Amino acid sequence: MWLALTSGDVGPAVKRIREQAVSGTQFHVRLEVPGHLQWLPWESLYDRSVGALAGVDAYCIIHDPPREIRFPPVSSRGSTELSMLLIVPERSGLNVGLELNNIRREAAKRGIHVASLTDAVTTDAVHSELTRRRWDIVHYVGHGQVNEADGRTEIVLNHPTGGEQWLDAEVFARDSGPRNRLAVMNCCFGVGSADRRDSLNGLGPLLLRRGVPAVVAMRYAIADNMAIRFSNELYRTLFDGPEPGRIDLAVETARAALLRNQSKDAIRSFITPVLHLANGYERLFDFVSGAAAPTAIAARSTTEVTPPPAVSLPAELLAAICDRRCVPVIGQGILRLGACRSKSPPGPFELATELARKRGRAYPSAEDIENCRRTGEWMSSQLLQWVCQLYLQDGKFPELLESLIETYRQFQPTPMIEQLARWDVPGMFYTFFDGLLEDSAGSGGGRFTRIIRQLNELAAADPTTLGRQRLLILLRGSLTDPASLVLTESDHSRLLASIVNMEAGIASIAKQVRRSVLFLGVSPRDPLIRQLAHKLIEGGKRRRQGPTYFLASDHTEIDDACGEEFDVKWLDGDLESLLHSILEAAP
Repeated sequence: MWLALTSGDVGPAVKRIREQAVSGTQFHVRLEVPGHLQWLPWESLYDRSVGALAGVDAYCIIHDPPREIRFPPVSSRGSTELSMLLIVPERSGLNVGLELNNIRREAAKRGIHVASLTDAVTTDAVHSELTRRRWDIVHYVGHGQVNEADGRTEIVLNHPTGGEQWLDAEVFARDSGPRNRLAVMNCCFGVGSADRRDSLNGLGPLLLRRGVPAVVAMRYAIADNMAIRFSNELYRTLFDGPEPGRIDLAVETARAALLRNQSKDAIRSFITPVLHLANGYERLFDFVSGAAAPTAIAARSTTEVTPPPAVSLPAELLAAICDRRCVPVIGQGILRLGACRSKSPPGPFELATELARKRGRAYPSAEDIENCRRTGEWMSSQLLQWVCQLYLQDGKFPELLESLIETYRQFQPTPMIEQLARWDVPGMFYTFFDGLLEDSAGSGGGRFTRIIRQLNELAAADPTTLGRQRLLILLRGSLTDPASLVLTESDHSRLLASIVNMEAGIASIAKQVRRSVLFLGVSPRDPLIRQLAHKLIEGGKRRRQGPTYFLASDHTEIDDACGEEFDVKWLDGDLESLLHSILEAAP
């Protein structure tokens, strides 16, 4: 296809332009094709002369609107004036929590107002929201299909009496217009059907005709994890990339992230997103003037943070890190690492005491709080369980979830957390539910191939297949998926049972020859950690694994006695300094 497009005099002209261009120049391939050719995978064009995929490495593939459509002039607006509407029908079965949390977090960096249409998303509710005010960005998360009877594109909403209601794309587009600058339709088959020959086929062309200058839609079916990754990278680059406000660069960067992370069963994911864009609207938003990050996000500033001093690592541990034989178990202590101490996310102790204050009841007592403060992290985790259990008993579990989500939504992953997400390890266990490590792991630079939020979701998995994946296991679930959260005493009892019955494929991440388990930011007295150690580490003299490393400067004689079975090497020192040295040594 590329050779056909660049045949005759076009090829030499393209080559000449590329040779004359300065380094870093981006090239656009703007396509104006008939409706029955819109469906072709133009994003898979390959320029053999430079050895690059046109839709990822060398060019940006853009689908032009019909020539007769006239768009209003581009006007400059500060980011704090911008508004965004998220349309999320309920009962979709998709992991919408993770996607929405990522979007809100990126939008918060620019102070963009975000509103959500969730729960019962009926056709009347969508009509009301789209027509009542100007939405600069409209983002739909749900399902799409091509109607077999007439080849028309449809998206799913909620029926007023329950169940699904499929809405014709043309009806949806009718409520949109020039007041919307960008529509992102994160659903399958948004481009339309190859069987229809007219251009009014698919969300992209239909929304363009209604005056929306920029539309991102999906050509094929797209897996949930790929759709989430695309959305996260799209808005991260659009709002906070090298050239904020550029939708063409944002789509290209997000497509490249799909290519890097695609699996064999999603081989065409990177050519699935399609960008429909009016000429002159490449820079959709002006984030230079009027851009103001809110106070909570300013807490990311590292001006108060100095790099920790390097520490000497044991030779065997250093070898395990360099050889990718180290399986880390990370605790919530990393939340404060690399962040301003006065503005770091709360850990279990701070969270438990704040939730108790909001509850307005007599528990916990001052004596209980002092005992937890003196005893350390593992007891603070117990305190958090008890407080959450009381919220459940009071019938205020929804309020608890809202409070937790609101608490951590305002924070961004620290550079240390981002480094952890890029650490090339066979697998990693994380014992807190804040979602910050998960957020970094889901971005383009993350090394993990799968994120596990509930141990029982792998009940039918093939152990040999699991052993070949890089798993991030979130033992206490994630705020991005409230159903996965392990908060109350009852939840923790079930979690301990799940660890006892852990799938062999997960345990095999650590139970391999010369692999070492490294515990950081957790307590050897935590029942959860003790149970996990029994599942991940072999005991006895015939063990095949390497040494077990545990950072616990205050370990007791009892801890020493329990650790002998697992060949525990106790590490002394500061968590931040040790982790900094580990990540510096990591490949």
